[in-house]
Amino acid sequence: MSHPWSRAIKAFGKRLKKPAPVIPRWKIVKGDTVQVINGKASEIGKSGVVQRVDKRMNRLFVEGVNEHTRRIKDEETNQVQLMQSPAPIHYSNVALIDPKDGHPCRVKLLQTVVEKDGKETRVRERFSTRTGTLIPKPAFERRDGIIRSAYDDSSLDTPAEVCRERTYVPSALSFEESVMKSLIDQGFGEQAESTN
Repeated sequence: MSHPWSRAIKAFGKRLKKPAPVIPRWKIVKGDTVQVINGKASEIGKSGVVQRVDKRMNRLFVEGVNEHTRRIKDEETNQVQLMQSPAPIHYSNVALIDPKDGHPCRVKLLQTVVEKDGKETRVRERFSTRTGTLIPKPAFERRDGIIRSAYDDSSLDTPAEVCRERTYVPSALSFEESVMKSLIDQGFGEQAESTN
């Protein structure tokens, strides 16, 4: 005997899939040049620049690779335009291109100590396992177009001295006790005592 809700429960169970395990340390970032090493036979060997990274789904959008056609309707003219856009490709199906010889390579992350303005900082850098060359990260462009190294303080920026100034001192007093103390410090407590 079949219950009316049993099909719905079965269909609901099929939709529930375990999410893919998230990759803890990504070695590929937006702006890197990568080459497809696995996947569709028609896509293997193609290379392009990473346009977008989806870390929750472990996917990359690579320019010129795995493209599909989208139909976009123009509201004013009612004409349909065909537009090519990249479809997502899994992180494991691409490899970074070695800048020394131009071939895909495996990458290892190594911590290096960099001195900047007299301070030593540890930086994780990417190296090719085959040739040992450093693979630099591409320059990060912000949406508002500001480049940190070229930014100059303007009159609207808060000076660093004001930011460093300590304006709050924590206290063990309750809110009521701190209000009473501030009133006494201002002299309101003496006026209340003199009227009684």
